[in-house]
Amino acid sequence: MERIVKSYHKDVEPYTKMNILDFFNFLKNIPYREDEDDEILDRPGELLNPKKYPYLDCKKKAIILASYLHNRGLKWSFVAVSEAMGIPIHHVYCLLKVFNKFIPLDATYKNSKFKKINPVYEAEIIGGNYD
Repeated sequence: MERIVKSYHKDVEPYTKMNILDFFNFLKNIPYREDEDDEILDRPGELLNPKKYPYLDCKKKAIILASYLHNRGLKWSFVAVSEAMGIPIHHVYCLLKVFNKFIPLDATYKNSKFKKINPVYEAEIIGGNYD
């Protein structure tokens, strides 16, 4: 995922005219659907093509959002989480680093709120440009 963002972040350049809240709201309103058994990741420009991808899962939305953040020169990372004890890590979203604090940005679901997430039981940072 990190490699895709760093290689293809310019795919979202037309969207960088939007402020971060507007882009977050745009992304969360793309219909969500879990992937079938075969996970397919693609570059952000392809993921934003509704004819090719009418639905997006959390990883795809995280790739698009991280590409937007990267293109704007912002520090970001991916985080993979489990939301309950006994459930393996299964959900991915972005963290935005601002003044050495991480702000969660999860645009996966239509009811997602900017800078708000569900409680997390276990988390693992899995890449980014936050150094």
